[in-house]
Amino acid sequence: MRYVDDRERYAAIRAGAVSRLRAGGPDLAGLEGEALVRKLTEEALAAYYDDQVAANYSWDFVEREVRRAIAEA
Repeated sequence: MRYVDDRERYAAIRAGAVSRLRAGGPDLAGLEGEALVRKLTEEALAAYYDDQVAANYSWDFVEREVRRAIAEA
């Protein structure tokens, strides 16, 4: 999916992570703290970026949105 700008993409990442946290699932069971942040960040990068270089560059920004999603959920 194309996004107008990074702000729109990061909002989608945050909303997706909140939905994922609320839905739960066996792969998230038992994860907390940094392990949960890393898992959700890796999933978001895989889902929202086609280009590996762009995903690597965006890691910190995506991780920030995942942390915000965890705080929201």
